[in-house]
Amino acid sequence: MEIILNAQIREILGKKVRGLRREGWVPGNLYGRGVESTAVKMLYGDIDDVYKEAGTSQMIRVQLEGKEKTLPAFIREVQRDVISQDLLHVDLELVDLLRAVSAQIPIHLIGQAPVVEDNRGVLTQSAETVELEGLPAELPHFIEVDVSVLTSVEHSIYASDLEIPEGIEILTGPETVIVYITPLREEEEEKKVPLEEEFGVDVDVIVEEQAPEEEGEQAW
Repeated sequence: MEIILNAQIREILGKKVRGLRREGWVPGNLYGRGVESTAVKMLYGDIDDVYKEAGTSQMIRVQLEGKEKTLPAFIREVQRDVISQDLLHVDLELVDLLRAVSAQIPIHLIGQAPVVEDNRGVLTQSAETVELEGLPAELPHFIEVDVSVLTSVEHSIYASDLEIPEGIEILTGPETVIVYITPLREEEEEKKVPLEEEFGVDVDVIVEEQAPEEEGEQAW
């Protein structure tokens, strides 16, 4: 299903865009090969929802106000407020559906690693994305990695092990580690050291009982 992002041509530029943000708009730029960069604005709720769904790896369709056809594009650069994390600016790159593009595609782990279930190791994901190249509409939304093949602490999954759809090229180096297992360290049992070994001599603990005082006698 196509993801549609509504946008309008933006005439307010520079520092004046602060006023747009107060009115609920997010400024951005629409650019692409052979296309003049165009300033646009999007309602905050619209671009926020689209970005959460598509990220920067899934193609979207930009519907410019007053235009009949939608434009294929990718979200490329997103600027956020350092404190509030609100969207401040979003760049959109127009793409040619017949020309290959590259994108960072998320990795989704599936299955259960037997070595983890047996408490023999800890699973660590060292790569969150891989770079793929292909036609915009054919790039996968994510790549699944089945960790159920990890049956030993020596096992790892590399980029070369990934199942990439036909017609798509992986640009990430084949030796890049995607997932690996770290062996659990067995905690050494605390050894109880006998008192004699600790002090190097025989130690007898003697409890002396005090004789009862005779009647009329006081202890000073």
